[in-house]
Amino acid sequence: MRPRAGGIGRRVVLAASLGAMALASGCFRKSKRPVPEQEPVTLHIVSHAFADVDVYVMPSTAGGAMRLTTVTGFAKADVRIRTTQMQPGIVLQLELHAIGSTSRWQTNAVPMSPGEHAVLEINSDAYGGLSRSVLYPIPDPDGGDSAGARPR
Repeated sequence: MRPRAGGIGRRVVLAASLGAMALASGCFRKSKRPVPEQEPVTLHIVSHAFADVDVYVMPSTAGGAMRLTTVTGFAKADVRIRTTQMQPGIVLQLELHAIGSTSRWQTNAVPMSPGEHAVLEINSDAYGGLSRSVLYPIPDPDGGDSAGARPR
């Protein structure tokens, strides 16, 4: 029996054409434009607690907190939080942990807008419990609406 003429040649041509199409499709990809970054939310932290407190942002309701900062006792701090670090819909929820305490506490979930400001007032009991703390949004303290004032 004689092998069919062109059987191997067809396979080579088919493989070469498939390879060329794969290479060509990679070269003609549409370039993705970067998504413009939204203005971050500014968090003003006021600690009325004796202990130092670790502050975490909750990017989802399922957990997985990301550490933002540590605030020393009876101190103030300002932190800028990217909207990509927050929950979908730009919802801000924080978790607090007093250093030396075994307990953690989560704030309520607060809907925010890009560029908006929020205040976290940290209040603790004698055992390091932070359930008396509160998170709330405020108007821009540097301009815009004069109804809100920066916390003292």
